[in-house]
Amino acid sequence: MQPRLTRLIPVYALMLLCMTACNGDSSSGSIGVISSGSNAETSSVPAPVVEGPVSGGVRGRPWGRALASQSPLDEYDYVEEEYFYSGVAQKRGLDGALVGGEAAYTTRMLVDRPANPEDFNGTVILEWLNVSMEMDLPLMWILGHEEIMGSGFIYVGISAQAVGVSDSPTSLKSWDPVRYAPLSHPGDAYAHDIFAQAAKALFNKTGPLPLPGIKPDKIIAMGESQSCSYLTQYANVVQAEHMAMDAFLLHSCSGYVSDDIGVPTMLFLTESEIDGFTAPGDGAGPTPEQVAEIPGLGIFRLFMLNNGLPPQDDGDLYRVWEIAGGSHFDKQAMAYLVPFWEDNLGAPSDQGFSSDYEWSQACMTLPNQLGMERPTRAAIRQIHEWVAEGKSPASYPRVEKNEDGSITRDAEGLAIGGIRMPPVVAPDGINVGDDCPFIGSYTPSEASAMQSKYASKQAFLDAVTQATFSSIDEGTLLEEDFSLYLDEATEIDAW
Repeated sequence: MQPRLTRLIPVYALMLLCMTACNGDSSSGSIGVISSGSNAETSSVPAPVVEGPVSGGVRGRPWGRALASQSPLDEYDYVEEEYFYSGVAQKRGLDGALVGGEAAYTTRMLVDRPANPEDFNGTVILEWLNVSMEMDLPLMWILGHEEIMGSGFIYVGISAQAVGVSDSPTSLKSWDPVRYAPLSHPGDAYAHDIFAQAAKALFNKTGPLPLPGIKPDKIIAMGESQSCSYLTQYANVVQAEHMAMDAFLLHSCSGYVSDDIGVPTMLFLTESEIDGFTAPGDGAGPTPEQVAEIPGLGIFRLFMLNNGLPPQDDGDLYRVWEIAGGSHFDKQAMAYLVPFWEDNLGAPSDQGFSSDYEWSQACMTLPNQLGMERPTRAAIRQIHEWVAEGKSPASYPRVEKNEDGSITRDAEGLAIGGIRMPPVVAPDGINVGDDCPFIGSYTPSEASAMQSKYASKQAFLDAVTQATFSSIDEGTLLEEDFSLYLDEATEIDAW
């Protein structure tokens, strides 16, 4: 496997990094009990029938493939294959409980794995693909692909919900009716079992093998936004029955997380989920479907299950990350999603995208620029070390709230508390996540304000550099991502 693409760091920066990182460790460093093997191998979940690798069709390729321009598999010596799998799933209510009844299904999984099995780190990332735009979107892959391939994970994306398979004009069966003709989804009441059986399929010993010659040690289930909402319900309700997953990374949805899940669990929140568009409702049932039409972004339809409020304190087996200034989606993530739409749908011009991603019509603001992909990659690293090595992550401060539940902000408008990435510690503007639906906002500082705060451009760059070191030291930013915030800061010249 090719080493992760290295970003150059000046020698003086390496020295300073050692001074900070070597003098303190924000993580607890405790070693927990690590069970041998994956829960999925011994789970009571029935094993589905697997078919593949799949080829042919009108398009001659899978929907949602890894983009050569954004996530080049060749540079990491990875291969991508698609498989179908079929079984019988149990029907569940909106609370996750069995309600009686079962149905046959056939859906698909998209597998990205090291070409050389010896480069596999032992952990599979199983993503519940997002369908908020009525199509399969690999949002955890978009946010985390550099860490996934750079650290030797296997990635498996699952078409778990009906709208992504057949119930929309941009579904798999609509996109390529020949390739995906065998697929059949009975509805989202069966989605939890369909997702769990994918984990079981990874241990098939006969027939087509999604992981040929590879046996996973651990499976981490991940989902973002609507998928996170369903997966949180799965973790809290269904996991105890199935015991098929070894850990959960629940990204960009708010919900209660219980110690009773029994496996390491991380809940990753931005300001959007704390008190913004995707914050939990007050009712006991599922939050009604929410529709947001943003000029330049089109229509998002979001069905979020109301899984309660996050616990106020971390537990033995769960951690909650709250990212100050973060938004549900942001400029950096859109830089991957726009080419994804180009690749799969044709021309993004129909959606009104501009080449520089400055959507002045979207809520009359620029999109959030905090770069949520970066702490996401750090979270993936931490949950892997937790489940594979027993290294418990640190507990981080929560975003402060007012009595009415809104985010407490300083005089400039920055959130107080929480995990504070470099653009919040050494800001060149104000990133907010609870205003414009999904993409938040960024308001650049006036030149006079920058000159008042930082005596020179070098003083600003020094502040960003030190903030970056601090994020690396506390574990919310990877060393490999050192230069990203600094490169962006270099483009700013208010002096």
